[in-house]
Amino acid sequence: MTSSESGPLTRGSLIYSKRGLISLFFWILWGDFCLQFMGTVVQSVLPLMMAQWKAPAIFIGLFVTTIPAFLNFVITPLVSIWSDRHRGKWGRRIPFLLIPTPFVVLFLLGIAGTERLAHGLHALVGGAWSFEGCRLGILGVMVVAFQVANMVVSSVYYYLFNDVVPESRMGRFLGLFRIVSIAAGAAFQFFAFPHADHYAAEIFGWSALLYGVGFGLMCLKIREGTYPEPEQLKEKHPFHIAFNLLRQCFATKFFRTYAIFNGAFNFSMAWNPFIQVMLVNVGLSYKHVGILMGISSCVSAAISYPAGILVDRFRPFRVAIWGISLFALSQLLYLPVFSSIGGGQNTIWIIGAAILTSSLGLSVFQGAAMPLHMYVFPAEKYGQFCGSVGMINALASMLGGVAAGGLTLMVQKLFGERGSWLFAPVGMLLSLSLCLGLLLHSHRLWRGQKA
Repeated sequence: MTSSESGPLTRGSLIYSKRGLISLFFWILWGDFCLQFMGTVVQSVLPLMMAQWKAPAIFIGLFVTTIPAFLNFVITPLVSIWSDRHRGKWGRRIPFLLIPTPFVVLFLLGIAGTERLAHGLHALVGGAWSFEGCRLGILGVMVVAFQVANMVVSSVYYYLFNDVVPESRMGRFLGLFRIVSIAAGAAFQFFAFPHADHYAAEIFGWSALLYGVGFGLMCLKIREGTYPEPEQLKEKHPFHIAFNLLRQCFATKFFRTYAIFNGAFNFSMAWNPFIQVMLVNVGLSYKHVGILMGISSCVSAAISYPAGILVDRFRPFRVAIWGISLFALSQLLYLPVFSSIGGGQNTIWIIGAAILTSSLGLSVFQGAAMPLHMYVFPAEKYGQFCGSVGMINALASMLGGVAAGGLTLMVQKLFGERGSWLFAPVGMLLSLSLCLGLLLHSHRLWRGQKA
């Protein structure tokens, strides 16, 4: 990756004028804003909606983390390899983004209308099933259907950058990309999250419409170039093709370790929905949580471009290590809330410090994560290698969702409701510590491989 001012405004067969490059950046970043806003709604509001409806902790872990991870394990490698090898007039990425978009919108609207659908189902079965059971059942179906459609989009979207953004402008593009992503989260936290306790359905509905219009327009406005024909493969069955191509990726010890590191990070993030629930179970209102999260997002956005400069100067591995270390240590700041010094008015200050530090660490790491993939993966097989890592991520998320939900339920039975939420930052800390160790080992292997 280079960020030279004199670098050509080209990517493959694509040639950009300055105006064309600005247009490209605008549409990709606008699409990213819509995608990230929708994703933040799902990640933040869905577990709280389930908790309000008295869903068991294991149900939250299952539908927020484990089932999506299983779908990721099945869908991502196949779609990634298919996209790498697809050739058509719309390019090799855009069809996988545009076609699923209406289905994503439809199932988000289904989540928004769960209450009404549950009343209809309850009446249809003549009360044979409880209303609460009907509601959770319909919500589960809608969430799974949404994840299937969304998984196709999220599997391919980030590959588009590597295909259309000029290499000489990739560093600054990724800096702007991080700022827009964080801005989308901040907009949600400031303006939507404070109303999530009473207007969750409306938030899902409006985010569906924003995503459908905004992301759909992005797909129509971006043009891909031409690609060389993919190598001919002996295998014909898609699963045989996927298996052999994925086996190529795991041939080196470095890649195996690096993939497991990525999986460990996804395992760690399975605790995040429970931290979201914890924040509204330690005495803070939805309004206060939204303000704190919004402020931390703004601060994270402000450091995204400097983080990109650090990546260019010190290489992605070092910056990723710094980010993971800070993210892990920040979990300790939540613990005073559960002691005598953390009660009353001190709660908001302690939680605020923990959220801010956690967001800083996560933002630094995420600023290095995508450049790190581009740094170590071959460009011509980028989707193939990302899909291979995606399989490990999916397995880890499945295990993480079950582990986080099951352990939280166990601690809840032993120590009560308040004690169970204490376990979320503890679980995150232990998981991130393992993640850091694997990242350090990956770095050592990479240096040995390049020596």
